Amino acid sequence: MEYSSIQYESLVNATYRILAGGIACSVFVIAYYALYPPQYKAYAVSGYYALTVLGGLRVYAYFAPKNRTLWIASALKFVFLTTFIPLTWYFVIGAWMGEWRLVDSFPPITAFIIVTSIVVLTLLHTKTAILGVGVSWLVQAFPVLSYLVFHLDELLSPRGIELLVAFGPTSFFIFVIIPHQKELYFKYQQLSTNISRAMRDADRDSLTDLLNRRGVERWINAMPLETSVAVILADVDHFQHLNEVKGYEAGDRALVEIASRLRVVYDGPFRLARWAGETFLIVLINPDQERIKNEADTFRRALDSIPYKEELGHHVTLSLGVSRISGLSDFSLVLKEAEEAMRFSIRNGRNRTSFYSQMDEKSTYSSE
Repeated sequence: MEYSSIQYESLVNATYRILAGGIACSVFVIAYYALYPPQYKAYAVSGYYALTVLGGLRVYAYFAPKNRTLWIASALKFVFLTTFIPLTWYFVIGAWMGEWRLVDSFPPITAFIIVTSIVVLTLLHTKTAILGVGVSWLVQAFPVLSYLVFHLDELLSPRGIELLVAFGPTSFFIFVIIPHQKELYFKYQQLSTNISRAMRDADRDSLTDLLNRRGVERWINAMPLETSVAVILADVDHFQHLNEVKGYEAGDRALVEIASRLRVVYDGPFRLARWAGETFLIVLINPDQERIKNEADTFRRALDSIPYKEELGHHVTLSLGVSRISGLSDFSLVLKEAEEAMRFSIRNGRNRTSFYSQMDEKSTYSSE
C-alpha cells in the first residue's frame, strides 16, 4: 500500500497519539471497574485486553525504528477492531440464549465502539476505507441490531433506541463522513505543499538554484530593516565571448559551477542570488568593517582556486563592486552603489574588486 509523504507523516503522528490515548483509556476503564465492581465481571475484560496489547505495542514502538510505524499502525487497527468484539458477542449470544435481556446487560461501550471505529477509519488508507467500514460494522453493529430487530420489546425501550441510533444512523453517518473528510484533508495538504513548492520555485533561478530578484525581495521583507548589510555585485568577465566560442550550454554549465563555488567560499552569513544573466548578487549580513575588503575579494579569488570541470577555452574571472555598509532599509541605495563600483571594475581592466567608498578618491582595491 503506497502512501504519499503527507499521508505517511499524518499516519505516523496519528499512530503515536492514538496509541497513547488508547493506553490512557484502558487504564481508566480498569481503574473504574476496580473501584466500582460491575454486575457482570466480563465488563472489564476489554480493558485488560486493550491495555496488554497496547502496552506491548508501546514498548515495541519505543525500541523499533521509525520505518516500522506502518506495522504498528496495522496492529493498532487490529486491536481497536477486535477490542469489543468478544464482549459484544458474549452478551448478544447470552441474550439469544435467554440468560439476560440485552438492553439490561449490554455494557456501556457504544461510545467506545463508535470511537474505535473512527480510529480504524483514521488509520486506514483512503482506498481501503470502504472495506474497513464494512468489516467494522458487520462484526460489531450487526449482531446487536439483528437481535433487537427480533425483540421489539427491547428495541422500543430507551436503551434499545439508544443502541439502534448508535449502531444504525450514527455509525452510517460517521462511516460516510470520515473517509470523505480524510480525502479532503489529504487534498488540502497536497495543495498546500504544491503552493509552498511553487512559491519556492518562483523565488529561485531555475539554472543555478540561487535566489532570483523576487526571492531577494521576499528575503528583504522578512528580515529586520535595521540589519547591517553590504552588497556585492559580481559580473563574469567576457561571458558573451564564452557563449560564442563554446556555446550556450557550456556557458550555462559555467554559471552553475560559478554559483556552486560562490556558495561555499565565505564563512559568514550571506545571501547569494543570480541578479541578471551573468551577474551575481551577494549580500553580506552584519559584515565587519575592518575585514570587508579581504572578505569581499574572497568571492573573486574563489574562481581561481580550483580548475573547472570543463575546459572553457579562456580564464574565467569576476569583476566585483562592493557597496558601503548600511541598513537593510537602504537596500536600493547600496545596490546602486555596488552597481557603480562593479562598472568601475569593468571599465578599469576587469578581474578586480572595487569599493564604492574609495571611488571618489579614484582608488580601488584589486587583485589580478
